[in-house]
Amino acid sequence: MASKIVIPVCFWGQLREFKHFNAHYQEFLESEKYTYKFYIATWESPYLEKLTLPFESEYAANEQEHIHKLREVTYANRKDEDSSIDLTAARIAFHLHNIKDLFAEDQSKYEFYLFTRPDHLLNRLAFEYQLDCMIESKVNTFNKPVISLNEGIVAQRGLSAPYDVFFIANTSGTKLMLEMYENVFIKGELKDIKIPKITGPHKTWGTYIINNDFIVLSFPISSKNGLWYKKTDSARLL
Repeated sequence: MASKIVIPVCFWGQLREFKHFNAHYQEFLESEKYTYKFYIATWESPYLEKLTLPFESEYAANEQEHIHKLREVTYANRKDEDSSIDLTAARIAFHLHNIKDLFAEDQSKYEFYLFTRPDHLLNRLAFEYQLDCMIESKVNTFNKPVISLNEGIVAQRGLSAPYDVFFIANTSGTKLMLEMYENVFIKGELKDIKIPKITGPHKTWGTYIINNDFIVLSFPISSKNGLWYKKTDSARLL
């Protein structure tokens, strides 16, 4: 019997609840197709101690210790009021940066990575179908960064990735996304881009992805916000 492909599930961002999170992602461990390994980079929270998933590695930053630095790097990359890169984008990039350190030397051994906010519960069957399609299409063999988004990139007074809850990336795409904090907020990669309204995470992501020549795939995968999701037999996300 062939061994199952290992997929790292990287949770990034603020934990807002734990009960639905624990129950929902425990079901990922029952997958017959894939083996999932869990990583998380978040803010310090009492919820973190209540998580029951078998995390390979985790990192919790103290928000008060880092928020001043995040404001500094945000303002340093402003050109003017119309094309500023806001604090929310910096916070997201900061969490992705911290995930990079969790992998240590293991980052290159996985072919695909799932990145998702911990407050959203992904439909596993739809996600695995997208993975099946990407593997069958040999996307993992492309010598280019590849990212699969729920809604793709749109042009709305700038380049926008309108759905920032989760994404799937190949190895080279993952490397670039985990380096977004350094590239955008430390090195100022987007500082001189002549595109208006590079504001917020949606515009920052969209511009960064296009600027780095990603192959962008679009595949809608449903999710529910864990804060409001009530698990019943008639409304169950697998």
